[in-house]
Amino acid sequence: MIVNKSNHLVEARYKLDVSEQRLILYMASIIHNDDKDFKLYKIKTSDFKELFQIKHKGALEYFDKLTNRLMSKHLRIFSDKNSSLIKIGWISFCSYDQNEGVINIRFDPKLKEFLLGLKEFYTSYKIVNVIKLKSTYSIRMYELLKQYEKIKHRDFTLNELRDILQVNEKYKRWDNFKNKVLNVAQSELKKHTDISYEFMPLGSSKPIEKLRFYINSNENKYSSSKIELLSENQEKKSNNIICESLISLGITEKKALEIEKTEEMDFINWIIPKIESRKSAKFEKKEMIYDHEKYALTIMEAQKANFLAEREQTKLAEEEKKNRKVKNDKKQKEMIDIYLKNEYYRSISNYIFDKFLNLDSVEKNELEKRFISSLSDNFIDKRAKDKYKEEGIHSKSVKMRLIPFLKKTWENISEELHSFDQFKKLNGYMIKETKSGYFLYKNEKPVEIT
Repeated sequence: MIVNKSNHLVEARYKLDVSEQRLILYMASIIHNDDKDFKLYKIKTSDFKELFQIKHKGALEYFDKLTNRLMSKHLRIFSDKNSSLIKIGWISFCSYDQNEGVINIRFDPKLKEFLLGLKEFYTSYKIVNVIKLKSTYSIRMYELLKQYEKIKHRDFTLNELRDILQVNEKYKRWDNFKNKVLNVAQSELKKHTDISYEFMPLGSSKPIEKLRFYINSNENKYSSSKIELLSENQEKKSNNIICESLISLGITEKKALEIEKTEEMDFINWIIPKIESRKSAKFEKKEMIYDHEKYALTIMEAQKANFLAEREQTKLAEEEKKNRKVKNDKKQKEMIDIYLKNEYYRSISNYIFDKFLNLDSVEKNELEKRFISSLSDNFIDKRAKDKYKEEGIHSKSVKMRLIPFLKKTWENISEELHSFDQFKKLNGYMIKETKSGYFLYKNEKPVEIT
């Protein structure tokens, strides 16, 4: 089940609880790609409850309250049609068939441009990614970052993000917003979805005004309908190694287990050698460390931004390297194509010229006279005439003008000629891709292209 939303809808301002979000997403996931208008969507309450693992027994009461809340709520969204910010309700109609256990529900018609016929500027994801998210902010953060997954990072001003999530009057303190919204979403996305993220303030201003989110793909998450997990033994082994390394730095076992659960594995592996190096340097200088755990944790906190910046630089360098390879590959393929086409046209020219030379003398002389008389007074033709007088029909300048003349004269000559693909096959040409790029081979031997 796929959810497709326009990016304007992803960034719209609204406040829904988790149950309301789930119903909207479920409705979006059953829209057909070829739907021209919203239908009266039929939702089996049993399917909905099973998908989202809802244990509420009274289906009628549950969905009655849920749809009542949705009917009273709206969103603020930018409309391309109106070129302005507009207010829209979520659903325009709802009924409940208690006998069949089915909800009949329809989106508000004004949501059509944001959910139907999307060709560009939209975000798409499998609904399985949000099934286990328990915070409404986690669902919103997932969509906002999924939208920028290919770009790998996304920036928000703090006020903009608060406005999108509709927490302007809640969690006013930065540490509350960070702990109750961003850290909770971070943990849930890493555990349950196909993306995860790290974040850091941008700039040195206090209070914090802008944030950058670094988006990572959780590989193998939801590659099928089942969640792929590490085996219990592998997980325990991994945890033991990490914890032992952290404990060796002077961190307590309890804190080491907490770090292993809350921090990225890449960051832990990156920071451990740095802490060890600093401790060794202090030892060399005979400087005392009075609280080894506090010392290690202070370095971890201080170096987090450096880790994220270094990782971003590595990603950019890899991307630049990849782009250079793409450009180089393209250039190599273009050069190979030019070389092959020149060889192909040369073979055609040789075939036509040999055919001309093998004519009986009367026919050949007649054609030669017609060719010379067909030459005009332009520079190229004059040069061909002069070369003909000096060197005869074998002159390169003469042949350049003779071949087109013969192709035009012999209207059916194309039937005798090989196609470009046939020429490559008959001459044993093959293009091979290696780590260094693309290279041309003829009869398994490399061809030097200059």
